[in-house]
Amino acid sequence: MRVAVLGWGSLIWDQRELRTEGGWRRDGPFLPLEFARASQSWPLTLVIHAPSPAQQVLWSVSAESSLPGAVADLSRREGCLPAAIGRVTVTRKRDRGGTPVEEEVRRWASGKCLDGAVWTALPSNFLERTGMPFSIDNAISYLQGLSAHDRERAKEYIVNAPEQVRTPLRERAAAELGW
Repeated sequence: MRVAVLGWGSLIWDQRELRTEGGWRRDGPFLPLEFARASQSWPLTLVIHAPSPAQQVLWSVSAESSLPGAVADLSRREGCLPAAIGRVTVTRKRDRGGTPVEEEVRRWASGKCLDGAVWTALPSNFLERTGMPFSIDNAISYLQGLSAHDRERAKEYIVNAPEQVRTPLRERAAAELGW
């Protein structure tokens, strides 16, 4: 079984123990992404965030030969439960349908002759962490209010994100914060 691992953030430049075959390819599916999650390691990270504009993500083939193995491998790398890993297969009829993201990933994987795909499916937690609903203005205010250390960590993540991921927040951070 050939399973793609989709990536768009630190997974690309800090793969750690995630096992893949070959490098990261730039022709992944288009998914709605934004820097809308405050994580333990980074002040803001990229997550699937509808209705944000779709961005083309990167992908690599998992070294695991089964979907459950690929889910477990990505779950270990991300430090999250397997339930927070999105997944699709393209070979079983009962797996048809699902969310718009699942349908887009399945369509893309089928076109690449892959059997399935996995990705990190952690939601935005901006409201819970900041007390403000997510918006580009609120995210810029949040970034401006960070300590110097945390602001530098946020800048590192945003600047290191793959160049093809050009979200509205990234554009504003470049224009207003010089990132």
